[in-house]
Amino acid sequence: MSTAQTALDKYLAEVERDTTNAEQCRAMAASSRRNGKLKDVTAHEQAAKAWDRHAAKHLAIVADLLRPEAEA
Repeated sequence: MSTAQTALDKYLAEVERDTTNAEQCRAMAASSRRNGKLKDVTAHEQAAKAWDRHAAKHLAIVADLLRPEAEA
């Protein structure tokens, strides 16, 4: 396996992990909302947004890794 493929696999796994974490934070926010814990809702929503930003950064790296292959 090439180093480019290894890097691609690594960052795709990071995107998957980040989006999973964001989804879990949103689920916790929904649960907190149902339980009336508004302070927790805000914290979980902020955490979800942070994971989304993290995923976007990793997705940009994936796009950069794929770009040379698309041009070749």
